[in-house]
Amino acid sequence: MTADPSALSARDAAIQRTGWGNPVHLWQPRNACFWVYLLGIGYGLWVLFGQINQGIRL
Repeated sequence: MTADPSALSARDAAIQRTGWGNPVHLWQPRNACFWVYLLGIGYGLWVLFGQINQGIRL
């Protein structure tokens, strides 16, 4: 089975428009998900250190 050349070019154009394959960067300060992620990491570290500190006191 071979694909129609016009279908292949349409597929390539659609892939190009979506940005598929572009590099993804974690550092995106204008993205709200980035800040939610940082808050989650910060809260997790806060809880972790709180548990470690409590374990040391016992």
